[in-house]
Amino acid sequence: MSTVSGSFKITKDQHEKLKKMSELTGVSQATIVRKALDDFFKKNEDILTDQRTLFK
Repeated sequence: MSTVSGSFKITKDQHEKLKKMSELTGVSQATIVRKALDDFFKKNEDILTDQRTLFK
């Protein structure tokens, strides 16, 4: 798997939850974010193929 560097802003609450989840599971914050994105893309796969509108 190759990766690229990215930047995004999250809320303080999201950051604290991400940090705690990482500490409790031993999984890096980057891995947790990548997994969440993969889950979101899979759940909304039809959007990527122009079959429906996001958040409707």
